[in-house]
Amino acid sequence: MGINECDDGNLIDGDGCSSTCTIEPDFECHIQANGTDICRLRGNFIAQLKVNDDNKLKVVFNREVNISSNSP
Repeated sequence: MGINECDDGNLIDGDGCSSTCTIEPDFECHIQANGTDICRLRGNFIAQLKVNDDNKLKVVFNREVNISSNSP
């Protein structure tokens, strides 16, 4: 057991708090009442939603985004 920069309760990289419990670049983390951290991107983060001609939803971000699922 050591001192962690953050602990968001999972081992997923790319969500602001890495699997080694360090704050990832461009994120800031704040502790919640339950003791876990919540991390959010710093600065201007913009997502645009567009509907293509074939009626498919397209999401465009102004910077790289990692999307993961805890589902099997």
